[in-house]
Amino acid sequence: MRNLIILALLLLPVSAQAGTFLGLGLGGVGGTAEAFHLTSTFGLASRNPRSIDGLLAGEVSLIFNNDSNRPDDINDYEIPHWDFDTVGTFQLAPELSIGMKIGIEPVPTSGLLITICGGTSITQRTEVVQSRATGWFYENGTTETSQTYYGVGLVYQPDNTNWALFAQFDRRRGGEIGYHMEL
Repeated sequence: MRNLIILALLLLPVSAQAGTFLGLGLGGVGGTAEAFHLTSTFGLASRNPRSIDGLLAGEVSLIFNNDSNRPDDINDYEIPHWDFDTVGTFQLAPELSIGMKIGIEPVPTSGLLITICGGTSITQRTEVVQSRATGWFYENGTTETSQTYYGVGLVYQPDNTNWALFAQFDRRRGGEIGYHMEL
């Protein structure tokens, strides 16, 4: 993480002549989450045809890996008595990941940037129990876990355009393709 901060500080002078962009990415093949995800990106990108381009961005993703095999009609409060059976622990909502992406153009004026990304992914898992008296399902406690992720990618931003295409892979979300557009 310290190296990401140092690289970000090196890119800040580049960001003085940068424009803002908004991006959207889709993916979900090959990561440990094993699920479809949607990513929104907002950042700065320098686009000078006579120098090295750079990119600095924040990312927010929803990973749609909530459990589909959970019981329906779960009461969202704890069971009011102690006569129950544990059904299992389930993820009831999508996973949220927050991170950043830094990129630099290794060959000036090529329009191809190499990026690194990293962040954290937050998941809530809920223990579900079933009342022996009524047969109803209840939440019986929630735990929150976080996992770090890191990865690499490529961004192609042709000169004299206001768009860019990207592809990246990280260990949690897997492969992703997307589009950046200058604001």
